[in-house]
Amino acid sequence: MADVARKAGVHRSTVSRSLKNDPRISDKIKKHVQETAEEMGYRPNPLISALGALRTHHNRITLPLTLGYIQRGNRPLLEQFRGAVEMANHNGYKVEEFRINEKMSADRLNKILVNRNIRGLILAPLPEAHGSFSLDWERFATVTMEYSFTSPRFDRIVPDSFQSVIQIMDQCMALGHSRIGLLLTRTVHERNERLLTAAYRQYTQENHPTSALPPLIVESSDQTEQLKDWIITQRPQVVISSNHLIPEVETCLSELEIKVPEEIGIINLNTFPESQKYTGTSLDARMMGAQSVAQLIHKLNNNQYGIPSSRITIQMDIEWIEGQTLLPASKMSSPRIHVKSPQQHSPRVRAK
Repeated sequence: MADVARKAGVHRSTVSRSLKNDPRISDKIKKHVQETAEEMGYRPNPLISALGALRTHHNRITLPLTLGYIQRGNRPLLEQFRGAVEMANHNGYKVEEFRINEKMSADRLNKILVNRNIRGLILAPLPEAHGSFSLDWERFATVTMEYSFTSPRFDRIVPDSFQSVIQIMDQCMALGHSRIGLLLTRTVHERNERLLTAAYRQYTQENHPTSALPPLIVESSDQTEQLKDWIITQRPQVVISSNHLIPEVETCLSELEIKVPEEIGIINLNTFPESQKYTGTSLDARMMGAQSVAQLIHKLNNNQYGIPSSRITIQMDIEWIEGQTLLPASKMSSPRIHVKSPQQHSPRVRAK
């Protein structure tokens, strides 16, 4: 390191900080030092680096032991947080939750993180699609979970949303179903980068183009009449949806006097295995939290701060869950849909 410092014309501490991408060093000097080190073939000794990380000004440990788990809004902590805590504890770190809301602005949070020397951040899923907020990102190593935080483009751990729909369609086909519908809210559609509808369209086009049903994307979960019209018109055997919309779908089916699962099956894109109610797919949220910490520790160990030039995305498999809302087609009957006219109830009409 001393040789690099002499050739670059800087102090040894400047070399050390430049090689760690320390935000206190200007980009111009960092680039000069890093290029000089590369020309000289300099490589840091990982054992010495690890020991150096333990040294401090007064022989106190200064490793970034606390990782920040950042949530926006007042949503309850999810299983991702528990997984993050477990993985952090296993590796000698701890996770502390911070919330951006009406009591804590992003600017105030940024000052707290800097003052406490918290360098590693996990960004929890946001409630909306295409979400973002601003911190002094060059100071932090950052990993996001799911697809909702879209700018800046940080390394992320996400569910394999595309493959989850392919898996669902395979299961439905194996049970003899061909009229399979997809119902989503606009938020869920966008929060999954439109991968759910993309997978559905590709699968139906390749396998059963003649029986493919048009996906329905509703602007909010209270679009009862729109859902009813779609069900009556399209006559699905199975409906694929998510927790955001399934309660409303069930209400519509009940008002149309359609039985689940005897007449129409329901598949939940994010069912909870412990409930044992909905058939569908489930993400191991605790594992997602654990993997976000593992990736973050890797970034900290390699001094990967700031916004990456090329984002890394790690996809997690989805598990199929057998619930109580889907039967083989051979064990189902066609629903006799009860259509309500403006003045009176019409006779129950059997779906063709």
